[in-house]
Amino acid sequence: MNLSFLKQNTEKRRELILNGPILSTLFLLSAPTLMMGLVQSIMPIMDGIFINNIVGTIGASAITYSGPIINMTAAIAQG
Repeated sequence: MNLSFLKQNTEKRRELILNGPILSTLFLLSAPTLMMGLVQSIMPIMDGIFINNIVGTIGASAITYSGPIINMTAAIAQG
């Protein structure tokens, strides 16, 4: 797998996408999305640990209640 993808110019990237190995190119292109999903799945766990210890269950329930509202607002804003 070519890990210098970010340092390549547009023509080399296009060549990798069009004629490169399919699985490694697919993994290379999907890696940022996978990392973002991993970080977003860890964030509620960390919020729960810190908020439950500092504020208590009232603060944790406020975050849990507002989470879907924030997600819906972001989804509508993105189209």
